[in-house]
Amino acid sequence: MNYKKEFPYFDFDIPSIPNGFIDASWHNDVSPKFERKYNETHTVAFWVDFLDESRRECGGKQFTVLIQLTDDDGVGSYIEPEYVIETDSWDEAINKINELFKDSK
Repeated sequence: MNYKKEFPYFDFDIPSIPNGFIDASWHNDVSPKFERKYNETHTVAFWVDFLDESRRECGGKQFTVLIQLTDDDGVGSYIEPEYVIETDSWDEAINKINELFKDSK
């Protein structure tokens, strides 16, 4: 999967995918998503929404980082995710991701 293929009209050029994350974007989701294994039972999901707020499905912040239960297929489940941060700042989101994984470097 590739966010540029799944979202050809996406209006934000993602500077770089955070280290260790894979592009898990899928066209039926609301925006591009990147995932990384967090521990044996959870993954961290990094959602990047449209720059244009009027194109965001729920009108929220552009960047969301959450910890989610990993389902049987090894990908994140949408059941009761733990929101880590919702922000309009790329740097703030990346810093929070780096904090989550600082012990795993």
